[in-house]
Formats: sequence, structure tokens, C-alpha cells
Amino acid sequence: MTGNNDMPKGVGEALELESLFNDATGLVMLDLALSVLSKGTFSVVEGIGHFLFVAVGGVLLVMLRFNLNRHGKNPELTTIPISLLTPFAIYLLAEHFGVSGILAVVATGIEHNWEADRLRLTSTNVQLTSRTIWNILADILNDFVFLILGISLPEVARNVTQMGWQGAAALLGVSVLVYVVMWIVRYVWALRGDSASISAFFGDRKSDQRPFFARLFAVSGIHGTVTLAMAFSLPNKIAGHAFPYRDELIAIATFVILISMVVSSIVLPRMLPQKTEAYTMADLDHIRNKMVDYVILQMRSQIEDHAVREALTDQLQSQKSNRLTVDRAQSTANYNALLSETKEVVDNFLHCEDVNNRYSQKSLIFMTKYYDAYWSNQNVITLPCE
Repeated sequence: MTGNNDMPKGVGEALELESLFNDATGLVMLDLALSVLSKGTFSVVEGIGHFLFVAVGGVLLVMLRFNLNRHGKNPELTTIPISLLTPFAIYLLAEHFGVSGILAVVATGIEHNWEADRLRLTSTNVQLTSRTIWNILADILNDFVFLILGISLPEVARNVTQMGWQGAAALLGVSVLVYVVMWIVRYVWALRGDSASISAFFGDRKSDQRPFFARLFAVSGIHGTVTLAMAFSLPNKIAGHAFPYRDELIAIATFVILISMVVSSIVLPRMLPQKTEAYTMADLDHIRNKMVDYVILQMRSQIEDHAVREALTDQLQSQKSNRLTVDRAQSTANYNALLSETKEVVDNFLHCEDVNNRYSQKSLIFMTKYYDAYWSNQNVITLPCE
């Protein structure tokens, strides 16, 4: 929603953390509520105990992944495979031991960000490959979920139609009410919160920017993947009976998703300025490549061991950007100028006194014709250096 707009850093960080912890907590609470509904009884002590068990147990299991990566010696062969397998392995392992697989995966995601910071000095190939793979997987999964939302809309529409216009209006009214209440709660929390953690995201409570950040945070409460997953995960039967109001709950969830997406897509671009950068990717690539070249020169002048120098040089060269930003007209001009200079150097070399004394006239004529044929085709000749 804000890909082309400049989101304040604190608000953006708050939204990212919220999407992790609130969604995970909501899924655990849904699991607890369904358990209570199936049993027909509820104990506060047992409920809190269940929540703490699945939460703490799920978080502790992430230590397995941390230790595996910390003791790995070859990032190319360990980091990427482990990062791909971790969400599935952690989830299945956590659920096997009766703890929260959702919270375990959330904790793993947080640790994955910390790990990415620690791996910045490793090979760029590892970082780029890992980032590309995860971006592809994330896009596929998100697209798949919203595809399911689109496919489900006709069924939701049929269910709403069967309820009549009064029933549909009631469901829409409940959905709007849910969204408005959510907006108010988010706004008041961000505006009135005075703790150090809230101030770190939204600035000082008395700041003039605080109301704007609070409105921005409230509008950014977009529902989607997890809301839809929770709605469709409701069982058809529970405790031997049909799940009450299942179709109505799915319809409300769908309406809330659509309302939050439509409102955010309309309001956020009007609240936020267009994103601008004081530099280009070409500038970053140029500076990075110069830094790498400088480090390589300094390293090669100080390290005597040939094998160590070559290994470090290869690793440092991998830090260079592979993006090519070519000005075709300028490149053509440079190529022609270089070609002309090279031809002049070769001609002077072939007709110099030392070469004429060392080689026969017939050989020199042949070499001259040979190079002239290449100049006419504009091929570059690699000459040995004396």
C-alpha cells in the first residue's frame, strides 16, 4: 500500500512488529477459544496456562536454528537450506510437542532478521540468493492467499444473498462497526500511550507529529492473510454440532478485509508524501565498487601468503554489484576511441626498428594484413605486455 510513499520509520517498524505479534497472538487465542467451545467450559487458570505454554514453548524451540547457524562454517551450504527448511521444521516440531507452531515461526522470523545483520560480511552471492528466494516465496504465498480470497468471494456473495438484504445490511453494518472500533482503539493507543516503547515508535506524546502518526497507524490496520486464514480455519462441526454462524463470520471477515484495504489504498497515498531518494543505485554501486577495490589493494600489499590473498580477493570481489548501467552511445564512442588507439599502438609496434630487425618482412606483412582484417570487423585484439 505504501510502496511509492515515504512511511515514517517509527510507524513502519511498529506496523511490522504488530503484524508479527498480533497475528500470532490472535491465532493462539482462536485455538484457545475453539478448545473452550468444544469442551463447553472455561477456566481462567487453565486458559492462561495454555497460552503461556504454547507461547514460551514455541519461542524456546527457535534456539535450535540459532545454534545450527552459529556453528556452521560454510554459509553457502548451510545458511540458505536451513533458512528455507526452518519455518516448516520449527512449526512441525513445535506442534508435535504441543506448543505453538505459529509463535515458534514468528520468533524464528525475528531471529532471521538478526541473523541477516550478522551475515552482511559474508559473500554477497549468499545474501542476494537468499533474499531473492525469500522474496519469491513470500510473493507466491501472498498471491495464493489473495487468490483464495478472490475465489471465495462468489461463495460469500451467494451466502449473503440467501440471507436477504436485511441480513446482508446487518453483516455489512457489523463489519463497518468492527473496522471503526479497531480504528479508534489503534488511534487512541498510539496517541495516548506514554511508555518508552510507544514513544520510540511515535515520538514524544506532546510532539506535534504524534496525532498524525496516530492517524497513520490507525489507517494502516490492513487485514488480509491471517484474517482470512482464521475465518476459513473455523471447523464445519464442533462438539458434534454444526459450527454456529460460520458463514456469517466468514462474510464479516471478508467485508472487514475489503473495507480495510479500500480505505487504506485511498487514504494512505493522500497522507504520505511521495518517496524520494537523494541517491541512485548507480551511485551506491560506484561507491561500493571503489571501496572494494581499495580494500583489495590494501589487503594484497599486506598479506604475503598467495593462497590467502586469492581467497580473500575472490570473497571481496563477490561484494561488488553486478548491475550494469550502460550508456550505449557513450560506450560506443569509448569503444571506437579505444579501438583507434589500439590500432595505432599495434601499427607502431609492427613498424618499429626492433621488430623489423627481429622478424622477416614477409612475416610483418602477414601480421599487418591479419590485424587489418580484424580492424575492419572491429574486433578487439588482446596483445601481450612487454
